[in-house]
Amino acid sequence: MVAYVEDAGVFIETSRRFEIPVATLILKIRYFNDLRRMMSDRQLQLLLQIASEVIKSSTRDNDITYILENEDPTWAILLYTNATGGRIAGQRAKDAFEKRIKESPELVNLAISMVVGVSEWNAEEMSNPYDLMNDGIKETQYDV
Repeated sequence: MVAYVEDAGVFIETSRRFEIPVATLILKIRYFNDLRRMMSDRQLQLLLQIASEVIKSSTRDNDITYILENEDPTWAILLYTNATGGRIAGQRAKDAFEKRIKESPELVNLAISMVVGVSEWNAEEMSNPYDLMNDGIKETQYDV
């Protein structure tokens, strides 16, 4: 989280200086705590590996990925894009995740999905990187 906040500050300053939009994606595994109780250690390890690989492979080289929370795995990505571009990147990650889960014999029979929240930096409504991150986390609650 410390790295995310520091890097988000750089992204935000670059956004201000060069008028480039900045967004963050927050990605989580839906109902992770419930799934964890039903899964073997091997399945859990495989699930987290797939999620991490998909998130990293679904982004551009200059998008930076972070793990914000370990207990309820929460990833964040900083991107130079607007909210629309962020939603496209988020959907790409969700689609790739769903495909990988369906291809996994150990996970295919579990109801596993990813939720994504997108937040675009808004200097009028946000004052620091935590505002951007928290707005993205809040948006995961509305992803269906």
